[in-house]
Amino acid sequence: MQNAQKYPIPPSGHPRLYLTAEKIPFIRNALTSEQNRGAYAHYLACLDEHIDGKLPPPAPNLARRTNADSHLLGVIECLSLSHLLDGNREHARRAIDSILAYHETVEHYDYNTEGQEIFTLSLVYDWCFDCLTDEERERFNEAIRETAALLELGYPEIKQGMVTGHGPEAQLMRDVMSAAIALYDEYPDLYEYAAKPFFDHIIEPKKLFYASGAYPQGIHYLVYRMQWEFLATEIWNAVGCERVFGDEQIDPLYWYIYMRRPDGAVLDDGDENERNYPVGQYWSASGRSYFHGANVFSDPYLKREYLRQSKLRRSYRESGNQSLNAVEHLVFNDPDLRGRARSELPLSRYFGGMRGEMIARTGWQDGAEAPVALVQMKFNTLHTANHQHLDAGAFQIWYKGYLATDSGYYQASREGGLLDPLGGNTVYGSIHFYNYYRRTVAHNCMLVYDPNEEIPQFSGRMIVNDGGQRFPNQYREARYLENLTDPKNGYKMSEILAHGFGSDPVAPDYTYLKGDLSSAYSAKVSAYTRSFMFLNLKSADHPALLFVYDRIRTSDSSYRKKWLLHTLEEPKATEYGYLATDARPYRGGQLAASILLPEKEDRYVSVIGGEGRQHEVGGINFLGRRLEGDRVNEGDGYRIELSPRKGKLDDTFLVVLEPSDGGMTPLAATAIGCESHDGALVGDRIVLFGRETKKCDSLRFDSPKAARAYVADLAPGLWQTPSGLCLVTEECGVAEFDARPGENFLTRLFSVAKTPTQRVADPVPSDDSAFSIALLDAARGTEIVYTPISAERNGSFYADVTYLLPRLGYTAERSG
Repeated sequence: MQNAQKYPIPPSGHPRLYLTAEKIPFIRNALTSEQNRGAYAHYLACLDEHIDGKLPPPAPNLARRTNADSHLLGVIECLSLSHLLDGNREHARRAIDSILAYHETVEHYDYNTEGQEIFTLSLVYDWCFDCLTDEERERFNEAIRETAALLELGYPEIKQGMVTGHGPEAQLMRDVMSAAIALYDEYPDLYEYAAKPFFDHIIEPKKLFYASGAYPQGIHYLVYRMQWEFLATEIWNAVGCERVFGDEQIDPLYWYIYMRRPDGAVLDDGDENERNYPVGQYWSASGRSYFHGANVFSDPYLKREYLRQSKLRRSYRESGNQSLNAVEHLVFNDPDLRGRARSELPLSRYFGGMRGEMIARTGWQDGAEAPVALVQMKFNTLHTANHQHLDAGAFQIWYKGYLATDSGYYQASREGGLLDPLGGNTVYGSIHFYNYYRRTVAHNCMLVYDPNEEIPQFSGRMIVNDGGQRFPNQYREARYLENLTDPKNGYKMSEILAHGFGSDPVAPDYTYLKGDLSSAYSAKVSAYTRSFMFLNLKSADHPALLFVYDRIRTSDSSYRKKWLLHTLEEPKATEYGYLATDARPYRGGQLAASILLPEKEDRYVSVIGGEGRQHEVGGINFLGRRLEGDRVNEGDGYRIELSPRKGKLDDTFLVVLEPSDGGMTPLAATAIGCESHDGALVGDRIVLFGRETKKCDSLRFDSPKAARAYVADLAPGLWQTPSGLCLVTEECGVAEFDARPGENFLTRLFSVAKTPTQRVADPVPSDDSAFSIALLDAARGTEIVYTPISAERNGSFYADVTYLLPRLGYTAERSG
């Protein structure tokens, strides 16, 4: 591919959209492979259909007045592919005549039907180029421009932003871009229109998204938008511009894998309408994105997920612009790429960058009753508006049911008007959407109520004060990347302070995440950190624990703080806190919430929810109406609001959440603290969190019994613990060890820091190998027990450490 300034130029000749002539033999030879069997059968059936492309007028009673026909466009694609593969000029002629007749008779509804027509016109032009007359080529050009003028994107001038929203979606990345490449030789101005904004303004924001390993626009829009992003990659790959978005493009698809619940649904995140699915249905809307991610990157785990979802496919008949049709499958599928089981993946994964999130699991088994605990913990370090919620610091828990939930609905019901608080409409921009669903109150976060806080108003809608997080930049979407990253616009919501897991990298015992949430709130919050510690107990009776620790300071002691926990069923008060269940059929999990801070005499708890109060904010129930019938419908329920009884500037919250089988007696939780840390003993586990921002160099705490301990907020270094040495890293700050009954002392012997260079090239001498391996294990969070390693080094502990740590990639300095 040649380059003209910064924009690559399509190669000469046809075909060049989706493929070049070099790939045709591969496609032809793979048609009858096992993986292509269904697509090939549909392809052959389409070739036998008798079409002329003419559409009947749309039915007068349609809510969306359109006669657009996705299947007809799919048939035209098949005829065009037949010409490529077999040189069938009769099929090419039928394709050309039919798409031009389609253009003359179609009445569009929106950019989806418009864009699909533009793409099909472009594909026929490119794949049947040798059968077109000069007059027909001009007619194709005119048809494409006539349809492009209808696009929401705008033509000939682009009207939409390039970070979120509909701008960086199908309209530009696949539809008009396909026309720009197919018609480049004859009509290069289309290429300037499409390629310039793509290379100038779309690629870098997407790379920023992918670098986090997650997708800030949420689960639903991840799989919707990434199909277009992968198709853009496929388009550019075909003309020699490989992987324009970089190698991290597939990482958000792993986020979806980790968010998958054992019952086949997915944990909620952002605007999503999967709650409208039938109960028990394996959510398969992501299949097209997984198909392309797997084949572009030859990834066996993504291929396994696609193959699983494709088994649910009834046919390859096109159902709209978002369907993976037979031609797309046959052109891009690698039938030699097999799947690998997700059970090989680590149970915990960190999603950094602009996301700041940990997902931890206890297993990969399937089924609503599978003994798998699943927890999401997130900080939303950079907010992108649009479909992202104001839920920095939120968490969710699944175990044999949805136990700590997100609440509210998105497009579950279109009844009622947008401005009617009681109408139940849940579409984008509705009263439920702005006052409940996307707001902090609908999530497991912290509220701080300042009665005088100014809340932005949107287009005449009533927007109430929920006490939650601020609307960054008045909730305007960033048009370009520089707008998103400009501190003046306030899109930064948090900062990750520590993250890590150990000691087993595949099945870690602990998963830790800490963030600073001060900037997520208005000036009402002066300082706020939240810490999560998830423990995989690897026990059938007590599978997991989640510790949530908050230290928050407000600018006024009268501002009421509310720690939130959302549940499906009404939580019941217990001697230790609250117990909630998911009592639906084939569920049966329970969640015990042990409240340790504020202490019992200094706390007030209220429970809000149930019929008529399920989406209540400030005394108004902003109802989101569920769909009738056997649907997931998990947006209703209750919420616990935990508050200090007395108004203070500074408050501390510590809650231990234990998911387990219904009827199981929860583990007893006992507060444990010391001069620098707060924490708890739960069963045979101790977790301690630091109170101050500064990490400590030593500490002492008392334990009533022997227990496995996890102490956070320690300075990086080699620490002496009651059971041996532990290497504490800068990024995590956690020591894991066995605590003894009575007094336990921890002392930092060496401060350490990772070096920017690689480890020393010369190998560690063989007589040092055991200690070297132990230090490597310690770097992953495992304790080590020191044994003198060589007579040549006089058995000196300090000499051994200063000799070995640099060879493991650390600088070391003796403390004290």
